[in-house]
Amino acid sequence: MRGGFPLSLAGILILNPLPGLYAQSEVPFAQSDAAIEEVVVTGSRLRRDPLTERAPITALGRDQLERTGLTNLGDALQNLPITGSAPNSQFNVPGNSGFPQDGAGIGAGSVQVSLRNVEAKRTLVLVDGRRWVAGASASGVPSHVDLNTIPDNVIERVEILQDGASAIYGSDAIGGVVNIITDRNFNGLRFDLQTGGYLGEGDGESTEAGLKWGAGNANTHLVLSASYREEGGIETAARARSAFPNPDATSCDVPGTLCSSFTPQGRFVFGPNYAGGASVTLNDGVLNDGGANIPDFDPADPYGGDFHAFTAADRFNYNGPGFNYLRTPNERVNLFASARHGIGADTELFATVSYTNRSSATKAAPEPLCLGPGCGSRITDRFFISADNPYNPFGVDLSPAAGTLAFFGRRPLESGPRLFYQDVDTYFGTLGVEGTWSLGGRDLFWEAYGSYGENQGFQEKYNSHNAAKLQVALGDPDVCAATPGCVPFNFFGGQGPDGTGSFTREMLDFVTYTQRDFSDQTLGNAAFNVTGELFSMPAGEAGIAAGIEYRDHDGSFRPDPIAERGETAGIPSGPTRGGFSVTEFYGELSMPLVDAGSRYWELNLAARNSDYSTFGSEATYKVNTLFTPVESVTLRGSFSTGFRAPGIGELFGGAAREDFLFLDPCADVLGQYGSADGGRDAPQPQAIVANCASLGVPPSLLQTNPQLSAVSAGNASLSPETSDYFTAGLVWSTQPAADWIERFTASVD
Repeated sequence: MRGGFPLSLAGILILNPLPGLYAQSEVPFAQSDAAIEEVVVTGSRLRRDPLTERAPITALGRDQLERTGLTNLGDALQNLPITGSAPNSQFNVPGNSGFPQDGAGIGAGSVQVSLRNVEAKRTLVLVDGRRWVAGASASGVPSHVDLNTIPDNVIERVEILQDGASAIYGSDAIGGVVNIITDRNFNGLRFDLQTGGYLGEGDGESTEAGLKWGAGNANTHLVLSASYREEGGIETAARARSAFPNPDATSCDVPGTLCSSFTPQGRFVFGPNYAGGASVTLNDGVLNDGGANIPDFDPADPYGGDFHAFTAADRFNYNGPGFNYLRTPNERVNLFASARHGIGADTELFATVSYTNRSSATKAAPEPLCLGPGCGSRITDRFFISADNPYNPFGVDLSPAAGTLAFFGRRPLESGPRLFYQDVDTYFGTLGVEGTWSLGGRDLFWEAYGSYGENQGFQEKYNSHNAAKLQVALGDPDVCAATPGCVPFNFFGGQGPDGTGSFTREMLDFVTYTQRDFSDQTLGNAAFNVTGELFSMPAGEAGIAAGIEYRDHDGSFRPDPIAERGETAGIPSGPTRGGFSVTEFYGELSMPLVDAGSRYWELNLAARNSDYSTFGSEATYKVNTLFTPVESVTLRGSFSTGFRAPGIGELFGGAAREDFLFLDPCADVLGQYGSADGGRDAPQPQAIVANCASLGVPPSLLQTNPQLSAVSAGNASLSPETSDYFTAGLVWSTQPAADWIERFTASVD
């Protein structure tokens, strides 16, 4: 991974006497009379004063998250400048995203976080410093965590490390680390209730309720919580900015429109051997009953009779009422329990368990019926329509092989919108023991734990179409007559005189089905960590942290059999099944070099070796320094290497298709045809014109389908991604003279 040079700015103003404000851990060397307990801060396994953090960390307290008014942790984190684009509650493209192996763009209903905008799979999400099971929504086996699976009413704070951390945590920490700290020391009873919505619009209602109880004594402590979240949906048609695919548009009849060429009246682009390759659509109000009333078409005059030339005005607004969500509905139930019990003077047993159920929905305009080359399946690419089909108004066999069919598209309003419903269960449990050892008069803190997480996803998609059955219904009528349930399909009837459409219930019963997909993903994890002071140096004590960790990842995706066989008119996909394990060793050393009055300098080293069952070993390291030349100024910098191991889907994913909105650079390179006909409204630069000509592409090339398909599959021979990471920063902290300001801190990294 190679990127630019991100600049991070942070400022903190702490006022007296408002103790509720939470200070970020970027504050250096601000001392108080009270003793400060050394803790483990994200980005290091060493225990230290959190006010002397050597890496750029942003910390958000529970109060800050609550004041956002948002009922979703992911939405709150995505408001931060350090985060980039990632699926969230405004993500509603389940139809065309397909099932790419890396999980990018799928996982309908999930909420993710992407630090530095390098995709969620390159952001490591921890809970209490430990890995969490990756999410799945019955649409593949992704590598990212679904933040919906983490119970947010037990969050104490969120620490965000804006630095490379592979040497500390292993794979995935290229963009940074999000560490969610739970409140395991809560005492008392707390009940939360919040509701809200867009009053002026009457939609987007959200409700959250939570109950948390904690109690204990000097030896045992228990925390229990239950929470409920419901977020209402908002349709794209409900807001002027999103009512059309082009922001703030009011019509599809504009140059460069993003409206669809799949229309309820149908778009028919013939091959070179018929009607001169014309692109036509059926006139509104025409009746096609397969008998006495058949639309009039003359191949010598293709734009006359009951058809006209397809233009931008004929395109379809798939953001219309009832079709797409601007914000997707989401309902979640979280249960959480945490327990600690002392089993000796220096040893404590701890355990946490969590369960989450998410019910969510996405939807899209009716599934486009695409026939012809480039439509993305072995059936549709070689589709054949018989001249004997009673509804065929063209009087000839239509197929790519005969040169009579280049692209036929129809938006089946009669079928209804594509409706996706997800039901996802996530289980996670941790059991461990921690304590202290006395070694040579020094205390060493240690922990050993094991954890297991599982994510089970189920998705139903209503109003899907079976392309294999569509071929039977549009092919030889004798074959259709011999097939149980088949009736000839009226692909060419448009919406008819009364606007109700030409597809009868019998036609739809034969070619439609409900698609059901399943996914499952598990994570088993065991680790032993030790940290403490190793030896004395002239400037202070040298700290060390070391440990060993073992993880086992396993996952599967089972698409609907119709989609797996490639018979769907939607997105076909193959199954995924596989797993891998990894054993890791790491070490970390912190050495104070200078500690003289207001001057301080320390050097920190870390290294980690990861041995994967799939590709072998990967070693990473980190060098970090912190220097305070004067009392109020601290300089910090680091250099590290990082990596991201390929995920289960990338390694073992079955062949799957994705559809992209993409205009071929050589399509209508001279700008002769306009965007409404698959071309462009202005010619390409001369260099591109020359390049296309040198490749033998004719200037008359048109791209009739704005969506191009690609098919990919997993590769078990993949190697990990690697990265180099450099940070430099300055922190200024001072105590102003004004008595109403306790401390002012600002940083630039």
